[in-house]
Amino acid sequence: MTSLHCSQGRAALGAPPAKQFRTNIDDAREEGERRREEKERAEGPIVKLPSGVKYRELAVGTGEALRPGDLVSVYYTIYRLSGLYIDSVGYGKEGKDDVGDAFTFELGAGQVPQGVEQGVLGMCIGGRRRILVPPKLGWINDGVLPRPTSGAAERRLLRHTNEPLLFEIEIVKTKHRT
Repeated sequence: MTSLHCSQGRAALGAPPAKQFRTNIDDAREEGERRREEKERAEGPIVKLPSGVKYRELAVGTGEALRPGDLVSVYYTIYRLSGLYIDSVGYGKEGKDDVGDAFTFELGAGQVPQGVEQGVLGMCIGGRRRILVPPKLGWINDGVLPRPTSGAAERRLLRHTNEPLLFEIEIVKTKHRT
């Protein structure tokens, strides 16, 4: 029986060479940073508001920009920062029969989290934004809408109201204040 020595490697077994991985930690970090920067450029800049709200424009809409007093109908999805789903309206997620249903609110009336109001200002019909809402501008009382659409969604939201949440919002209809 022929014995193999570890230094002979995969070639001694007739196997193809193993995939080469970066072994230098500095090279690996540089590659990771380069990929992150490429992704950042492709997705567009993150806008930071003085209040701590941050957003990224995913799609620019058309028409007149939203302003306080406008009635706004939106589809939305709420996520934790880790990407875990909390709730949505308009997309039929979790087997809900709500495709095309929209949530409507008056911009500036304090019906939705302050961070959401700040994040949608200036959007137009068809626009989509990913908005990071800090806890101090989120569900600060029981009167804040939207209310979760299921018991499971309510439990998920209540467990995470003290952390930043991501809202992906699409403007589907507006009625501008005259």
